[in-house]
Amino acid sequence: MKTLTISVPSKTFLLGEYVALKGELTLLLSSEPRFKLIVKPHVQNSLVMEGIHPDSPGGRLIYSRADFYQQYHIQFIDPYQGLGGFGASSAQFLMLTALYCYAHSLPINDTELLASYMELAWSGEGIPPSGADLIAQLYGSLCLYHKSKSKIAIFSWPFSHIDYGLIHTGHKLATHHYLKQSIHFDVEPLEKIVVQGIMALEKSDSKEFIQAINHYADALKMQDLIQPTTQTILQLLLTHPDIYAAKGCGALGTDVIFILFNRKKQKDILNWIKDNKLYLITYGHEVSNGIEIGESICQ
Repeated sequence: MKTLTISVPSKTFLLGEYVALKGELTLLLSSEPRFKLIVKPHVQNSLVMEGIHPDSPGGRLIYSRADFYQQYHIQFIDPYQGLGGFGASSAQFLMLTALYCYAHSLPINDTELLASYMELAWSGEGIPPSGADLIAQLYGSLCLYHKSKSKIAIFSWPFSHIDYGLIHTGHKLATHHYLKQSIHFDVEPLEKIVVQGIMALEKSDSKEFIQAINHYADALKMQDLIQPTTQTILQLLLTHPDIYAAKGCGALGTDVIFILFNRKKQKDILNWIKDNKLYLITYGHEVSNGIEIGESICQ
């Protein structure tokens, strides 16, 4: 009897939240720690899904294919323990889809994955989710996704003297509830900045990439798409001379802040962040792989 472990990285929108909702260009970062799904054989004809809410997209997927999933004892492991902001819900859905495909010797098809997610994750009210987080967690690394053009590109971290950091604000916003509201935003200025950022990434131009991150943060503020609590933290972060960029990520930038800083001053910056009682989740220049599946023998 074998135990299956499926894992996917955490995701963070670096550029292009809101733009992605229109199917346009977005850039996401995949990082550690990873979400995991522990799958063991289950002989009883009942559903066992630890850590997955029945009304989540993953829970709905399980119930839609109950005959299949009741063969397994399924345990979801969230390294953040419900903190939010790094893609726990999309991770569940992706890993459950991967389990089904693995058991049937099928590849994960991007189009089918997104169609299934849209059917189960969106009620038809408000703005549908982009699905960009699913793609980022599937492929890993720095993931460029352009839904309207069916384009996906993967990058490694190209900057030799700059590290990134992910700071949690201590707040949490349920994106699916937020998208049910009437949200107004101007895509064009945001999209132009995303294009600039992607070009900088392709050229390994750190100066232009820093500018793109800061310009996108400013553009979000101008369109009133940043929580005031996040904006206060952003202003604090940018008072440090070796923190080059800071931006709230995802819906209203509520949960997570992305920073770029001088790698040579890492120790000083980490101490400064700690002294200011900010919650640094991860930092460095490594990016995480996409979905991984491994087998082990049950004890």
